[in-house]
Amino acid sequence: MPLRKDRRIPTVYLPDGNSFAYAVRRRHGARALRLQFFADGRLVLSAPKTARESVLIAFVQSRAEWIYHTKQKVDAMPKSILASGTRTDFLAVREEASVLAAARLEHFNRSYGFSWNRVTIRDQKSRWGSCSKKGNVNFNYRIAFLPPELADYIIVHELCHLEEFNHSPKFWSLMGKTIPDYRERRKKLKLV
Repeated sequence: MPLRKDRRIPTVYLPDGNSFAYAVRRRHGARALRLQFFADGRLVLSAPKTARESVLIAFVQSRAEWIYHTKQKVDAMPKSILASGTRTDFLAVREEASVLAAARLEHFNRSYGFSWNRVTIRDQKSRWGSCSKKGNVNFNYRIAFLPPELADYIIVHELCHLEEFNHSPKFWSLMGKTIPDYRERRKKLKLV
C-alpha cells in the first residue's frame, strides 16, 4: 500500500529494542482492528475508516510481543510456505488459522447456505485444504501466512466442495459466485 510522502511509516517497538514497520489498510466494512503477518514478512493492520490513529498505534504496540515472536517464525520459514515447518510453528499459529477459517467460512457461507460437520486445522505438507464426504473441512495452518485474497480462495474452494465434490463446471460456477477472479487467484497460489 503506497503511503503519502508527508506521512511517516508507522513502526512498532519490539521487546528486543528494534522497531518494525507495518502498513495500515483502512476499510469501510471493518468493525475491528486486525493484525496480519504475511509470508513475505509484511505486517498489515486492517482498521475501520473512522479509527483514530492514536488507537491504531496503541493497539499495535500492545501486540508487540506477538509481533516479535511471529516475525521470528516468519523469518525462519522456508521460501515455499508449504515446505515443512516445525511442530512449534504449527502449535503457535493453529489457533490464529482456526479463527481465520471459522470467520471466513461464516462470511462466505451467507451466500451459499451450506452446512458442515467439523473444521480442523492441520499441518499438511502438500495441501492447502480438503473436504470429506462426511462434511469435515480441513485447512493447512499456513493459511494464516497467506495474503487475505489467497486464504479466501482456499476457504471458498473447500466450502464449495460441500456441495460439489469435484471440479466440474458447476463447482467453478459456485466458486465464481463469491470469488469471481478465482482463476487469477489460483495462479497466484501456485507461485507461493
